[in-house]
Amino acid sequence: MPVAWAAVAHPLSFQPIEAATFPELVKRLDAVGHTEEIALLLEGSNVFGFMKGERGLHRLLHDNMDELVNVRVFALPDGTNVGEWLDDYQEIKVDIAEGRRPAPPEEKLSVVRHYSLERQGERFIRDTRTNLRTVQVREVVEKGRLDDFILAYLELSERGVGWEDRFPPTFPF
Repeated sequence: MPVAWAAVAHPLSFQPIEAATFPELVKRLDAVGHTEEIALLLEGSNVFGFMKGERGLHRLLHDNMDELVNVRVFALPDGTNVGEWLDDYQEIKVDIAEGRRPAPPEEKLSVVRHYSLERQGERFIRDTRTNLRTVQVREVVEKGRLDDFILAYLELSERGVGWEDRFPPTFPF
């Protein structure tokens, strides 16, 4: 069973890409070239809770270019057939584009993280919400080491939650 899994969007479906390790997956995705959409399958205890903070715009600065990447995070119930879910997702997008289905309301997204990957200039990654910054770009981009960013975001978001919000009352009074 692969450790890392992704799917690259094609006009009517997603094509799976499997790899034994995250660095291998990154290499295989790099070989695909530019694509509009990639789906990553992440499984584990509370993976949605950890990854939901990645939702938003990620700003890539490289080779004198400035790109914005929109990251969306979905939680799928256990037992969901991922291939069928991705096919349904693509079908819904086509229906929206062709006017057969109303588009969802626009989300107001903010930049979550800046990735400065300039070859000649300073290389760093900075989270705009927590101001956490690292120069260990290779660890994050090539090896997927997001732990420090995820934990900093979770700590920040936890500060804004009051005790009564953690455990809502069981009776409406």
